[in-house]
Amino acid sequence: MRAIPAADTRDVKFLAAGARQITLDVLPDGEARELLTRRVGTKRARAEPGAVEELTQLCGRLPLALVVVAARAAARSAMPLAAAAAELTGTAARLGALQTGDPLTDVRTVFSWSYQHLGQEPARLFRLLGVCPGPDITASATAALLGIGQDGARAALDALAMANLAAEHVPGRFVLHDLLRAYAAEQADEREPPTERTAAIQRALDYYLHTSHAAALLLDPAREPVTLDPPQHGVIPEPLTSSQQALAWFEAEHRVLISAVRAADQTGSDTYAWQLPWAMEDFLNWRGHWQEWAATQRTAVAAATRLGDVAGQATARRLLAHSFARIGDYVQASGLLTHCLGLYRQLGDQVGEGRVHQTLGWVAERQNRYADALSHAEQALALYKTAGDQARQAAALNNVGWFSSWPVTITGHEPSAGEPSLCTANSATAAARQAAGTASATPSTSSATSPKPSTATATPSTSSATSVPASTKPSSSPTSATSATPPETREEPGLPGSRP
Repeated sequence: MRAIPAADTRDVKFLAAGARQITLDVLPDGEARELLTRRVGTKRARAEPGAVEELTQLCGRLPLALVVVAARAAARSAMPLAAAAAELTGTAARLGALQTGDPLTDVRTVFSWSYQHLGQEPARLFRLLGVCPGPDITASATAALLGIGQDGARAALDALAMANLAAEHVPGRFVLHDLLRAYAAEQADEREPPTERTAAIQRALDYYLHTSHAAALLLDPAREPVTLDPPQHGVIPEPLTSSQQALAWFEAEHRVLISAVRAADQTGSDTYAWQLPWAMEDFLNWRGHWQEWAATQRTAVAAATRLGDVAGQATARRLLAHSFARIGDYVQASGLLTHCLGLYRQLGDQVGEGRVHQTLGWVAERQNRYADALSHAEQALALYKTAGDQARQAAALNNVGWFSSWPVTITGHEPSAGEPSLCTANSATAAARQAAGTASATPSTSSATSPKPSTATATPSTSSATSVPASTKPSSSPTSATSATPPETREEPGLPGSRP
């Protein structure tokens, strides 16, 4: 039995002659560490276990890279392994640090054997995968990246997989090994004109923006969309038709979308850099990825500021405030929201002002400042009345009624030691309902039919944390102005149907 690196369809003749193709994958973590330990010596490896782990990951558990690194470390026995790891930090330097001078073991040379046998379109795809958002990609996104049809994109991906330059690690999703991605980026720098490289990245970002925007509106049909430019030529967004499909798409593309925001920021694609985080808001919130939510919204604020887009700045700052509130940083949340009020006034957007006051009310409630919460709810109601927004008037009236129903909001009384706070009392109510198997109604929704995929993620609170029951089916509970629901379900930032 002979193992051959299948480079393209010409290798079929070897298979026809009786050879069998064997795919040699990267080593498991344990085996990769064991290989490195054997090569550098047990005593040395035990003295620097952290460096051994770092070297293993920097080599991507690729046997050839591990052997080369171990040989270099063994030849320089006085050098700490941590120093050897430092030489590999950064993709630009990593391939250079793995040079051996021997074409049989030099990583670049070995990669080039397969790359040079690729056809024109697969070779172009390989280069562009080195610079486009990762860590993996589908045929739909590949079609946008290349500006071609899906059939051609799938054929190019299959060619890379046959050449062992990419792996279909999940059905329909292809990934490049870290070292191969670094090699591909080098080839893109050498062979792809800057304008072509930029255009390809823009098409990929356009695909992710238009699909994520559509998915966001499927998750919350009541959400006010942002204005997008038409899709670029060659970009066909994913055809999603239900909230379940939208949520599944976000789950599958989660890491790619985070990478796309970073790529948009690094390439100066500021419109994508603030609109992509807008589209990701609900998903990151519901799934409890609040630190990522905050990080992407920081990028969005900076991008909208560079553009001079006041409406974009107001939106991004408001969503950043939501993320800080979720994390429990109410001071920063309040500061951002106060800044937002000025931006919405500058725009003459009374509905935007009202939404900020609703969120300020929610933050005040989380801090047990119930009189302030009532004041913000009343200000939101007045603004919505002036703007003639009846749907949000209903939500604001509901909040005014909610805060007015508690004596603390009228008398200014704050809970004494041992006395349950509003958040604690209603968290207990929610827990009792969940135990009884009943669903609590949301009193301040602006739409009674907005789907809300729920999560099992804890909600930060000043007094207690509650969980939303896990479910794969979106909720469409009717609105009720009289049910005593916990504050986590009333005008909370980011929940559909209760958009502040």
